[in-house]
Order: sequence, then C-alpha cells, then structure tokens
Amino acid sequence: MIKHIELAELESKKGLIIDVREVYEYAAYHMPEAINIPAGVLLENPTQYLDKDKTYYIICAHAVRSEKVCNILVRQGYDTVNVLSGMSCYL
Repeated sequence: MIKHIELAELESKKGLIIDVREVYEYAAYHMPEAINIPAGVLLENPTQYLDKDKTYYIICAHAVRSEKVCNILVRQGYDTVNVLSGMSCYL
C-alpha cells in the first residue's frame, strides 16, 4: 500500500526527496533539497539509487508519475511516500 503526504507536510519529515520528473522539467524549477532521478532511470535500476532501509519522498509535477513509481517500488520492498499535488503546488 502506498503512503501519501501533502506537499506542505514534507518540511517536517526526514528522508530523501526524489523528483522523478524529466531533467528539463527539474531544470525549470525544483525544490532545493530534492534530487532528480527521472522515473524511467530510477525504475530501470532502483538498487543503484535506493536503500531499502531508508524512506524516500517521491515527487513529480502532479503526483501521477510519482504514484506509479511508488507503486512499483513498494512492491520491490522500498519505503516510499507519494507527495500529493506535486510540484504544481510548489510555485
């Protein structure tokens, strides 16, 4: 089951924020504390980027890609949290 969090609640949480938008989207604007790993790259080889003992907050533009990414990663045993509303509410 996927966990969800509102963007406003994210500041009080501990864990890595991963922005799964494409590089050009991330370059246009992003949260300073987020790292960019596009969804396709992350899902191709999650063990290269993720540790199953850590929590990851997954964000995209409108929480669509991030939800898909979270669904896949949760089934693989990763602790992920989908950030609702996404970057569209960040600006």
